[in-house]
Amino acid sequence: MASLLALTLSPLASAKVTYADAVKDQSAYNVKMKALAPPPAKGYTATDLADIGTEEWKELYSGNTTSSITIPGNAKMVMVQTSEGSATFPINSGSLTLATVTNTESTCGLSATANAIFTGSQVRGGEQSSSKNCGGHKQSDQRWGSVQAKITIQKVLILK
Repeated sequence: MASLLALTLSPLASAKVTYADAVKDQSAYNVKMKALAPPPAKGYTATDLADIGTEEWKELYSGNTTSSITIPGNAKMVMVQTSEGSATFPINSGSLTLATVTNTESTCGLSATANAIFTGSQVRGGEQSSSKNCGGHKQSDQRWGSVQAKITIQKVLILK
């Protein structure tokens, strides 16, 4: 049995693979992988953005809100300061979650989660609250639990 296997595999084992064969195989593989790759993002390259000085950041909003702030379509980059931190990203990033905060209340097992998001054209904070009666059958025994989570947008800067 072993000799039959050796006779069957010996032509493959003695086959020579040249450098040219390897390059040809790799080139075919690269073409196939390139066809499967997603298209490049439209917008600005890292080189384009590196050429922009810091003095060109323009303040779009300063305050403390959970409301939507519209980002102009001609912006290249967006910098957002939230109550939970900051994020900088290109305008062509698509939808992003910039920050998340979750608070819990153990007495009643409540939780609340808030997100600060970029929708592709707007930045907005978020808030959520939850409350419920945690027990007690009689009015005098009832207790309420509540929890709140909130993220505010404090500053938005853009590069044009």
